[in-house]
Amino acid sequence: MFYGVTFWEHSLAICLVLAAVVLLLRAGRAGPPGWQPGITLRRLSRAGEGPAAAALSAAAPVAATPEPLAVPAPLAIPAPRVDAAAAGVPAAIAAGCLLGLSTVLREEGYVLVVALLAAFLWAYRAARPAVAFGAGWLGVMAPVWWFQHSLFGTAFGIHAAAYRAVGAAAAGAADQAGAAGAAAAAGAGWVLEVCRQAGAKLGDLVFFLFRFHPDARLSGLLAVPFVLVLLAGLRRRRLRTSALDLGLLAAAAAASAVFVALLLADREPVFDTLFTQGLLPHTPFLLLALLGLRAQLAGPSRPAPCTLFALLVVLPLHRGDVGILWGPRHFLALYPMLAALALLAWRDLMRLAAQPARRRALAALAAFLALLCLVVEARGLRLLALKKASTQRLLEAVRAAPARAVVTDGYWLTEELAALWFERDFFAVESDAAYHELLGVLERHGAAEATVVLSRRYGRLSPAILADVRRRAISGRLVSTPGVELLDAAVVNVRLREP
Repeated sequence: MFYGVTFWEHSLAICLVLAAVVLLLRAGRAGPPGWQPGITLRRLSRAGEGPAAAALSAAAPVAATPEPLAVPAPLAIPAPRVDAAAAGVPAAIAAGCLLGLSTVLREEGYVLVVALLAAFLWAYRAARPAVAFGAGWLGVMAPVWWFQHSLFGTAFGIHAAAYRAVGAAAAGAADQAGAAGAAAAAGAGWVLEVCRQAGAKLGDLVFFLFRFHPDARLSGLLAVPFVLVLLAGLRRRRLRTSALDLGLLAAAAAASAVFVALLLADREPVFDTLFTQGLLPHTPFLLLALLGLRAQLAGPSRPAPCTLFALLVVLPLHRGDVGILWGPRHFLALYPMLAALALLAWRDLMRLAAQPARRRALAALAAFLALLCLVVEARGLRLLALKKASTQRLLEAVRAAPARAVVTDGYWLTEELAALWFERDFFAVESDAAYHELLGVLERHGAAEATVVLSRRYGRLSPAILADVRRRAISGRLVSTPGVELLDAAVVNVRLREP
């Protein structure tokens, strides 16, 4: 909902992904004779079909992931099989092209294409449509790779360099921390490196699944009921919805309510979106899908592809590469599928609840979890409005300054002033030397004044430079942004020639 209020690349990317999934399902219907992947909604809803039918679902490998990040969740509910052999390959090519266009908009498409392809091969055993799907995706991406390599020096674009820098910085910090014991562990260095990388990826997985508060210890404590629900969903095939299942679900719902209360009481809610990117606390309704995992694992689909999907989603993500953004944005394209998966799991759990009291309790818990989801999204919309108002104040202050050159010591301030990109020339300085050098360059090129935008909380310039700004100041204005204090700034119009 946070991104859905405006139509931009996230919204378009989701539409393209969903269209690609639908076309890929159509292509899968032309599989080998006699192959019947999954169980259709028609069969599941037919009178006489018991809960065991859901346990025989052959095509919900992603639903078995702990996230649950199974990209091809719709494969669990394919439409009735029809004779579409002639249309299978064209539909697969079209699906690949659409997913390629989505990848151009959002880099999560790199993970989606591999996950969808693996799930398709596992569920349908149809090689020709799979090859056609990959060819369609490559047909779109190859020109993009060529263009990005020509422009940025790497086929994967400007983000690839940034991601490598983040990874290198993390690796350097870890190497420095472990330098003392490096000599003793030289013989087993590769083992330690593998363990370090695995531990880092496990930490990333926990962060993007469960983190929902600035205090990591508190967030970890509140995430324990989520993990217990996951373990309950992975235990032996469920024959009934037990009191233990309901108790664990109630505990996780209570933890979710605490998460939401902490979110509403946060004094710096916009800045703390850095630490509210966990998929499950952000969307607690997905707990129902976790509780129904074993039913999906019990069918012909083995857990192997489920593990593959979980690893694929985590590999490109890094805890150090986060920002002020809407929660689990990397999973945004999966939300329509995950919602359907949670609803199907809730239906099966209701069928397995033999006692009316348990069915009423399960229905009440599902309604409570859905309400928490709405509260989180409503809070997100409120923060969006707060953020837009704060950015508007900053824009008005800079627009009112007469100088064309804008100098700032906060890189994020140039992003906030993007609406003035064609009206002003922006320069970011990170040191005193860079500040002096830039003012000299501007003066040599004939500029008489410049607008200096200084971050009031995260500035990088020394007190000596601040004194120089005051000495050169012609006019100035303090911009206060309550609730978004990271944008608090001083906008000062300065003369370049020293008085």
